[in-house]
Amino acid sequence: YQSSAKDMKPSTRQRFAALEFDYPDGALEAEIVAHEAGVDPALAAKLVAIAHCSRELKHRGLDEGVSTRMLIYAGVLIRDGVAPRDS
Repeated sequence: YQSSAKDMKPSTRQRFAALEFDYPDGALEAEIVAHEAGVDPALAAKLVAIAHCSRELKHRGLDEGVSTRMLIYAGVLIRDGVAPRDS
């Protein structure tokens, strides 16, 4: 989506507002993951720690880090019996 906005003519782009969102802090993100995925808070905290590491690689060869949505999905898979490494 971002590249589409960058490719707009300036006269078109000025008609839109852009809002930047960042990830919630680690404790809040772990709480969100635990609640939405129905997993133990300790597991949610581990998933968030992995995501934080991936986000640090954003401009070092990785286009984008792990999203909160993907953490929730991984948590659901683990909760349902998929091995953590496979989730």
